[in-house]
Parts: sequence; structure tokens; C-alpha cells
Amino acid sequence: MNRYFENNVYDGIETEDAIEQLHEIAGCIIVNALMTGNGKAEVCEKDAGAWWAIISLAEGALAGYPDDIRKDGFDIANENVNRELVEKARRDEAEQAAKRVMDIILGVKGV
Repeated sequence: MNRYFENNVYDGIETEDAIEQLHEIAGCIIVNALMTGNGKAEVCEKDAGAWWAIISLAEGALAGYPDDIRKDGFDIANENVNRELVEKARRDEAEQAAKRVMDIILGVKGV
């Protein structure tokens, strides 16, 4: 499971502890993102470190899931972050919406 971190302190972390750590790290990321977005801070190693901490936490938490569930979860996530798949889904959705509108305009029944 350890793709990035071989000796991950979070491996086998309890769910409650993982949630607590996630809350703490995510809070740091949010504050840093807001500061950077408002021009009050520059992107730095600490920001990158917080993102890597999230990855290590996720990696450790995922280690507690059975292989098949972990793989299925990865497949779902991969579909949701794959640029080509997401853009195709958006195009298909827009095309279907346009067809529905045209069917309404043209008075086609059964839409």
C-alpha cells in the first residue's frame, strides 16, 4: 500500500485518530490557501508539507481496508479525477440537456 511513504507513522491508524489528524492538517491547508489566495503569503515548503501529510494520512488510513475494497475505491476515485473522463461526462451531460431543451421547443413527446 505504501506508494509514497515506506515507514508511515499513520499505518494502521485508528479511524478516530485519523479524523482528528485530518481535521488538524486540513485546517492548516485551508488557512495557508486563504493566505496565499489573498496575496498575504507565498507558496512554500510548509504548504507542500501539509499536502504531503494529507497523502501520508490517507495512505495510512487506506492500509486498514481490504485489498479489493481499496482497489474498487481507487477505481472510483480515478474516474472522478481523470480529466478526460470528467470532461467527457460534462460534455455528455450538456449534450443531453441541449437535447431535452430542443425536444421541448420542438414539442417532441416522451422526454
